[in-house]
Amino acid sequence: MSETEELTPLERAVLKEINEIDKKISALQEEKRILNRTLFRSKVSKVSASIPRKNSIERVYIEGKILELLKSSKGGIGWGGIYKEMLWEKADLKETTLRTYLFRLKERGLISYDYGVKRYSFSHDPK
Repeated sequence: MSETEELTPLERAVLKEINEIDKKISALQEEKRILNRTLFRSKVSKVSASIPRKNSIERVYIEGKILELLKSSKGGIGWGGIYKEMLWEKADLKETTLRTYLFRLKERGLISYDYGVKRYSFSHDPK
């Protein structure tokens, strides 16, 4: 359809409906983001009393969830599987942030990485 052609009343009505749906989708996505954040903060508040640095609360919570996940797995879990599970805990978790958490846990000897099968696993003898 060229720009010079007029839209029919039906086409205008359909486009208007599509725009309304787009607005509703945007509003629902924002509401979902807010609810996910509220849920995460509620979960984190349960562990925050024992953590002295406010900036470390989310990290400590996610690291604990990673350790729980790896303890319960047999044979370890790949990076993608861990990321997918952690998104249930914190919907806006960035990939780079998770990689940093995994690196920190590995450096402390709490988890290990098998380069052959490309899986993380819980380390039974931490450093």
